[in-house]
Amino acid sequence: MFDQRREREYYRIQYPVRERPRFLVDGKEYEVLNCSEMGVCYVVPGEVPIVPGDVVHGKIRFSRGDEVEIEGVVVRVQDGTVALHLAAMPIPFVVILNEQQYLRQKYPMWPREV
Repeated sequence: MFDQRREREYYRIQYPVRERPRFLVDGKEYEVLNCSEMGVCYVVPGEVPIVPGDVVHGKIRFSRGDEVEIEGVVVRVQDGTVALHLAAMPIPFVVILNEQQYLRQKYPMWPREV
């Protein structure tokens, strides 16, 4: 039987609540639930004025101070979250690697304790 589930091509970091980066866009700030080089999922409380296909440009501020500009296409708006595909301006691999190393050092049981 054919398994339609696909493995993720890029490692996705699931953040502990205390370490969640902030996504800054249009003068607003949102919590990032998870991210990879090519994708970001963030929390949007209340009504969401965007729909799949919209292009979003902003900046991610990581808990240790690093900031990265991103641009992505909305691929999902569901249950108070927005998912972006970052084909135009991905998160550099070195940033993802540094985040992963930091979280593993600070939270030895991570990612199980998210």
